[in-house]
Amino acid sequence: MDENFDDFNESEINDLVDKFEEKIKSRQSFFFDVEEYEILIDYYIENDNVEKADILLKNAVAQHPDSVTLLLKKAQVYVYSDKPDLALDLLNKLEKMEPENSDVFFAKGAIYSQLQRSEKAIEEYQKAISKSEALDEVYMNIAFEYEHLNNYIKSIEYFRKAIEINSENDMVLYELSFCYEQAALLNDGISFFIEFLDNNPYNRTAWSVLGSTYNADKQVEKAIECFDYAIAIDDKDSAAYYQKATVYYSNQQYAKAIEIYQEILDLKLEYFMATPYFFIGECYEKMEEYETALGYYTESIKIDDNNPDAWVGRGICHFELKMIIEALLDVKKGISLSDPDSVSDYKLIMAEMLYKENLEGDLELYKEIVEEHPDNSDAWLDYSDALRDRDCLSEAIGILVVAAKTYPDKVEFYYRLAALLLLNGETNNAFQVLTTAISKDELKKNMQEFYGYINELELDERFLDIIEQFKRDIDNQKSE
Repeated sequence: MDENFDDFNESEINDLVDKFEEKIKSRQSFFFDVEEYEILIDYYIENDNVEKADILLKNAVAQHPDSVTLLLKKAQVYVYSDKPDLALDLLNKLEKMEPENSDVFFAKGAIYSQLQRSEKAIEEYQKAISKSEALDEVYMNIAFEYEHLNNYIKSIEYFRKAIEINSENDMVLYELSFCYEQAALLNDGISFFIEFLDNNPYNRTAWSVLGSTYNADKQVEKAIECFDYAIAIDDKDSAAYYQKATVYYSNQQYAKAIEIYQEILDLKLEYFMATPYFFIGECYEKMEEYETALGYYTESIKIDDNNPDAWVGRGICHFELKMIIEALLDVKKGISLSDPDSVSDYKLIMAEMLYKENLEGDLELYKEIVEEHPDNSDAWLDYSDALRDRDCLSEAIGILVVAAKTYPDKVEFYYRLAALLLLNGETNNAFQVLTTAISKDELKKNMQEFYGYINELELDERFLDIIEQFKRDIDNQKSE
């Protein structure tokens, strides 16, 4: 929301809105000063009421024709009305009127950013550098545009400029951590954050991002030490606890992660306790202590029954405990609550449960997943497995042919296809597909998709030679 709101409390804003609404309702003329117009226009933009914002603008510009601020608001309303060209035309006129007004360049930069024209956005923000009093914001905006262009080196450069001006901007610290990791410059990031903390030793966020950077660099003990410093600075902020627990979890130290999540519960660091209960359940699930995990997932669901992960996690525990009906009901509930990004994974879990229990519906569900979410590679592989186990080998091969054509870069499809072709007696086709798979497998780590499926067969010399060469390639990589 616009910074002008900071000068008005909520009651004053509501009074101003009521006054305007009453004028509109009674069809009376109205007059407001520039600042009041700004407040009202921002209010209606924030509430997605462009129509009333437009009414206000027409009156505002008529009553205060020389106000550049209101013309900037007009450009903003053009943007919200999906009229960026009109906004840019107006801003170009304003630039000629007030070439030293940094707000004009900010507004133009924001429009180009919205249009995903990052180079032009950077060009406009660069114009504001010599004119703006909020120089850290200028540098931040430039850094974000370079980030959109995946130019993390330049992003780091400008985020560092921003943090030099405002050392309390936590967002910049998080973005720097991200950019150092994306640019594979973890050592540089560690050095920067250490230097920053020398000058700002009580900055909790800086300790946290240093911890995250150490963790990305596989320096687990140092990462934990950093999160401990962050907790020492503010032992009531749950964020550092979660980050510390995440380090333990990602390194499969589940018992230690549980201790940290339990601290969050014991210290009552959050009003909303469903989250730590869920994570404890997840840790116990990873430790295959399914009954205990079940209890924590259930506690999480009691507090928040809209978390699909908790329902699916509990369903997995029910399944491992041979409570099949309960498992299917839980996963079905999780599917009903899931978003588009996770629904295919949940459906795949459901299909796997049906498949393992020889229940009807698994093939139909696999088919549904690959049709609706064809980028889910596990679904294609599991679908082919289910068909093969039902002695539908030709159909399984057909599924993998489609998968390989649809996603030619996914080498695991080719390995699995080669294995099934060989099992189906199509030796020449199998060999051709296998050689294609190996040529695509630059990292040499997917051969198991082939060999694990056909190790019961006696391979002819061609296959043995190519597998031996594959193993030699792996050995050479390890020795380099």
